[in-house]
Amino acid sequence: MLIIANGAFKSGSTWLYNILLELTGFPPPPAEYLNPAWRNPSIAPEQLAPLLKTLTPTTNYLVKNHFGKPFERDLLLSSPHVRVLDIQRDQRDVVVSAYYHVQRKEGYAGDFATYYWEQGRTTAQEVMKYHALWAAAQSQVYVASYEGLHQDFAAELSGIAAFLSLSPEADEIERIQRVTALDSLRERYQEQDKTQKFFRKGMIGDWQNHFDQAMLDDLNKIKPPQKSSFLQRLRSRLGGS
Repeated sequence: MLIIANGAFKSGSTWLYNILLELTGFPPPPAEYLNPAWRNPSIAPEQLAPLLKTLTPTTNYLVKNHFGKPFERDLLLSSPHVRVLDIQRDQRDVVVSAYYHVQRKEGYAGDFATYYWEQGRTTAQEVMKYHALWAAAQSQVYVASYEGLHQDFAAELSGIAAFLSLSPEADEIERIQRVTALDSLRERYQEQDKTQKFFRKGMIGDWQNHFDQAMLDDLNKIKPPQKSSFLQRLRSRLGGS
């Protein structure tokens, strides 16, 4: 089985990857299929199709990716040996996390309000689009909850485990929660110093310290792309109304 921690940008995919690593112990695929620029094991997009051809019922791999294109989704779901896990997070907190990400990675010097109107609202729309791509009910896709992992880790992890046909005991769930907690991940990634690091806060509701009402009103107007029904798509192809 190839398991992909495939959450959207700044939505908790690194946390999800580490949870899955502790839960399964699966190794990454061979190096020739990986993107060497990524810190966590990640399939190089051009190597996705070749890797899928190598999968068998006894193959076990785990990666972290951000596959968000329709052809990538369709290719992944064409293999019965693939399981994809997305993770949803409050859009407002996603935008805040993205703001600090561009500060750290790109040296962005503007305040949050400037960032929101210049980039943040577009980031929110792209994340909505990403989740919409994976939203259709699929036996090979599971959508975890960032807030759920914070509020009831055992229940959320149990859902993830059931999706993968696993049944961890209570003490194992407690161990996974402990070793994937924020401070533990900072230590694992050698980021004990919180200043301008990848793992910043990880808290729920930090958006309240950043958004004003105008931004909230604007964000509420942003909608993900509308999915057309099968009948609508068929009519479109046939030129009907």
